[in-house]
Amino acid sequence: MKENCNFDAYNGFIHIDGCCAFGQNTIIHGGGGVKIGKYVITGANCYIISSNHKYDSKEYPIVLQGDTRKGITIEENVWLGGNVIVLDGVRIGKNSVIAAGTIITKDIPQNTLAYDKIDLQKKGIYK
Repeated sequence: MKENCNFDAYNGFIHIDGCCAFGQNTIIHGGGGVKIGKYVITGANCYIISSNHKYDSKEYPIVLQGDTRKGITIEENVWLGGNVIVLDGVRIGKNSVIAAGTIITKDIPQNTLAYDKIDLQKKGIYK
């Protein structure tokens, strides 16, 4: 674990299954539960956030609407590049790579290279 990492269970849990490496400023919010398999590595500034605020009413303050807590599972041998954000309710399959700067909002199958296609489209690289 590099400097300035912050792992906080927030009334949930964080379970790390074995040898892992976490880059500088990695933050894990375990409110909905976070399971991390062995041999997971993160680049700097990664966020793994296992809860989310509800936003059901425009008339009622967001802070008073509660939250959801679905949890996050990151299977073994996954690499999260720098500045990756993993949001609540996601499973990342084993042997996957998440490219730097990608925001993960849906499950990623095992053996997958995931990256932000929208950013590549803007740069004319991906059509």
